[in-house]
Amino acid sequence: MLPSTLTTVTLTNVTTSGARVNWTGSGYTKVIVTWTGGGSSGYILSGTSFYDASGLSSNSPYTFTVTPYNSLNVPGTATAQSTTMLPSTLTNVTLTNVTTSGARVNWTGSGYTKVIVTWTGGSSGNILSGTSFYDAAGLASNSSYTFTVTPYNSLNVPGTAIAQSTTMLPSTLTTVTLTNVTTSGARVNWTGSGYTNVIVTWTGGGSFGYILSCTSFYDAAGLASNSPYTFTVTPYNSLNVPGTGTAQSTTMLPSTLTNVTLTNVTTSGVRVNWTGSGFTTVIVTWTGGGPSGYILSGTLFYDVSGLLSNSPYTFTVTPYNSLNVPGTATAQSTTTIAATQTITEYPTSAMTANSSGGYVASATGYGASPYLTFNKGTGFTQISDWTRYNGTGAYAGMVPNSISGITLTPVSSTDKEGSASSTLSVKTLPSTLTNVTLTNVTTSGARVNWTGSGYTKVIVTWTGGGSSGYILSGTATAQSTTMLPSTLTTVTLTNVTTSGARVNWTGSGYTNVIVTWTGGGSFGYILSGTSFYDAAGLASNSPYTFTVTPYNSINVPGTATAQSTTTLQTTQTPVRRLVTRQRFITMGHRWVRADPSPQHLSRAGLWQTNSVLGTGARICAAMWTLFEMGGGL
Repeated sequence: MLPSTLTTVTLTNVTTSGARVNWTGSGYTKVIVTWTGGGSSGYILSGTSFYDASGLSSNSPYTFTVTPYNSLNVPGTATAQSTTMLPSTLTNVTLTNVTTSGARVNWTGSGYTKVIVTWTGGSSGNILSGTSFYDAAGLASNSSYTFTVTPYNSLNVPGTAIAQSTTMLPSTLTTVTLTNVTTSGARVNWTGSGYTNVIVTWTGGGSFGYILSCTSFYDAAGLASNSPYTFTVTPYNSLNVPGTGTAQSTTMLPSTLTNVTLTNVTTSGVRVNWTGSGFTTVIVTWTGGGPSGYILSGTLFYDVSGLLSNSPYTFTVTPYNSLNVPGTATAQSTTTIAATQTITEYPTSAMTANSSGGYVASATGYGASPYLTFNKGTGFTQISDWTRYNGTGAYAGMVPNSISGITLTPVSSTDKEGSASSTLSVKTLPSTLTNVTLTNVTTSGARVNWTGSGYTKVIVTWTGGGSSGYILSGTATAQSTTMLPSTLTTVTLTNVTTSGARVNWTGSGYTNVIVTWTGGGSFGYILSGTSFYDAAGLASNSPYTFTVTPYNSINVPGTATAQSTTTLQTTQTPVRRLVTRQRFITMGHRWVRADPSPQHLSRAGLWQTNSVLGTGARICAAMWTLFEMGGGL
């Protein structure tokens, strides 16, 4: 008889080059396994239930047929199963073109239908075998990723996956700036995120790193003055792979000048000298003048001209680097020599009387701060044979309205004497007024009084530009005062209590006020910014008059304003009054209080009797003894 048909035929352990063919059943002597391409297992006795086919091609389809045989080698009904071999393992997987947000995944190999690339949070989808790379995008900078490439056969059965890992490049820094530039260093600052550390490098091989991302600056030191430097800040990821570097350039400040001196001082010029190195140019400035313009470092002096004689000057020399950034300036001061002057006759207004009866001559034309020596002239006695003065000199014994000769020699503040003297002829002024007084001072005016002789006219002037008229060459004598303060607009009393009251006022045109009140109370000075005063410690139920007086800036009082009031009465606790009657002969009369109102219970009152003596007869309440007991009668 023919063998039985096999119960089951299955395929397991499918690889890139083989598969296991499994079967179950009975009623046969042996089986033969054949497959596509002419492969055959040969006879397999019934005691065996599987056969491992090998030497197959990866990613190729195969049909495996299992045929049972009887003892006469007559075949029964064959059973077939088909599958495809697994794809070959990829030859190589690499990662290239890594950026801050993506990477290219590359692979090589054959014997597969497609691949799928996956990574944390992403997948490429099906990529057919003709393509050998995939560009992953949208990744996070400075973040680690593992890319897995899996080959698939035509049945979408995956083969062996291969993985590669990398970290995205760090983000490019947002800003890089240079601050605190000195002669020998600079601070390199940066901002940004998406990196693990940075390295700072600069011209000449300088370098510092790694600097962790929590730090945002680095102070470079030991640099050369007036030298250019380029600082490059490069971010790195966690694998120490660098990102895009950012560079900034600057030049160190120039060195401070070693020495600045002033020579060749004349009436109108000075030579400014300096020494030093480590700078490109200097600029010289001086009081009221300059700058000189850029002077190259090979030149060590500058001649300033056009100055005023006998005048103080400060000369400042500032070094600059190649970017025209200034370094530390150095200054020196001197005074130019006094010049020779030709002095003509002074007008009368050049002489003023002094308090000792002498006169003062005012010199002009000798620069910003003139110094002169006065030789003894004729017609007067000088305080000393030589008087050195700045602008004015005092003399005694000169006669008012007379002409005298004075010899003047220019001398600088450093005692440098001019080359020639000049003679000055001066007429003295009239006498000073004997007395000037102020009377009739009010809030808006004052009378100016004066006495004296030896003058033709006077002019009265006052603060704010007021003037009464013109005076010839006399000496003005001034007196000052302050107008009285304005009268206050209103004075009111509020917040009156048993022991105090608030005094209020309004107005302007005063400096302070003083508040006084009955009994000698006073408070002041209260500045004009305050408009009330709280008086305290007063007696209850008592009349008070409060007076507010304004004062001007020299504490002269103006018109006072007064207001009166009476403090409140202290509240009293009602009391009971026990009335006991003295014993005396009443003749049976009943006595009744004539004025029983409560407010009179504490006082002696009048009492009356309704007796035969007649209604309304009155006796003094002194006949009664009153005791306060806390209640009514």
